[in-house]
Amino acid sequence: LEKMPFLKDEEFDLVVSSLALHDLEPLENVLKEIYRIIKNGGEFYISLVHPMTKRDEKYFEKSWREFDWGGEYPTLASYHRTISDYINSFISVGFKLEEVQEPRPLEEGLKYKELKMWSENPLYILFKLRK
Repeated sequence: LEKMPFLKDEEFDLVVSSLALHDLEPLENVLKEIYRIIKNGGEFYISLVHPMTKRDEKYFEKSWREFDWGGEYPTLASYHRTISDYINSFISVGFKLEEVQEPRPLEEGLKYKELKMWSENPLYILFKLRK
């Protein structure tokens, strides 16, 4: 994702990154390339596992981390950054931050124990950026 020469400058009105940016290091190189391919005024939507999901880890320590969700779920790894690391990287590349959301389960989802724990601590964070 750091180099996509097969894509033209300002080719897209919209780019969506779903649960991917936390798997990439260095982040800024990827963001610069995405900025290049988005048209002026275009949008960039991002979803990430919330950096505060693993509260037993040191929040301010940037590093690769493994996530064991337990049960039958596989162990995953990603690069941990703080929320301000992400926001400052977006801004340094030239994006304008338009919206941040930390979604919670809907009321009807709270009857499931797997979702109830995410009603008090965020699982995901969503960003809407504009070029």
